[in-house]
Amino acid sequence: MTTNEGRCEPGPEWRERDGWHWVANAAGREAPIRWNAGVSGWWDDPVPIGPEYAHREGYRYLAPCPPPATVAALVEALEVLNVAARHASLHLAATEQPLLALDRAIIQSRDALAAYREAGR
Repeated sequence: MTTNEGRCEPGPEWRERDGWHWVANAAGREAPIRWNAGVSGWWDDPVPIGPEYAHREGYRYLAPCPPPATVAALVEALEVLNVAARHASLHLAATEQPLLALDRAIIQSRDALAAYREAGR
């Protein structure tokens, strides 16, 4: 995800919901900051910072901070997919079983990615 032209804000699928997101300042330092959907701005106690102001100050939007359970599910799905792919490539000609494991891993990865996307809605 990238910063919209002239604005530092989440993509449209994330804007209407409060949550944490990664931004980078002008020096490139990355940090999480809370998006306040009610005011369409970044929460910096005691007042929100608008996306235009953040952009003018050199901030750029990087990505949402998904919940820990979502990250864990994505990591697990990718690990399973990696093992299944290695196993399938080593034994492809011998049996169809590695291909079934690869198919299951792909489905698990797709489900985890769908959960990540759904977390933004």
